[in-house]
Amino acid sequence: MMGFDDLVAEWRQLAAQVRRFGDHHLATVLDECARQVSVRTREWLLEELSLGEAAEYSGMTYDTLQRKVGEGAIPNQGRKGSPRVRRCDLPAKAPGAPKSVSEDVHDLVDRIELAKRKGDSPPERGCCELRDGYRPTAERSPKGARCGS
Repeated sequence: MMGFDDLVAEWRQLAAQVRRFGDHHLATVLDECARQVSVRTREWLLEELSLGEAAEYSGMTYDTLQRKVGEGAIPNQGRKGSPRVRRCDLPAKAPGAPKSVSEDVHDLVDRIELAKRKGDSPPERGCCELRDGYRPTAERSPKGARCGS
């Protein structure tokens, strides 16, 4: 899949080719488009998000992000008590990508703690389905088996 950096590089190469053939106007337009995409991409990546926005964007839970900011794993761009994180500092995670067991365990702990604070029963579905004393099924499943199997 072509990323924005690839697109910018392609447009700049095309601008150089067009310029060699004498169309300086079109080359200037391509250079400007490449510049604008580059600037907007950088602004988007450096955008500071609240933990709620970051959770929605990253797929991580609010509590996991809060813990990572507190540990210093994700730099806090805001102030104490009102953290903000840059989009580019969030861990890269493709939608639907499997999480590591440690991420699953941390996410599970966060969900259990949140449920306890709200007075709800712990979650019973999802990647870390809970059974037998709140242990993730991934820890008890045969190697390669999916949660809930």
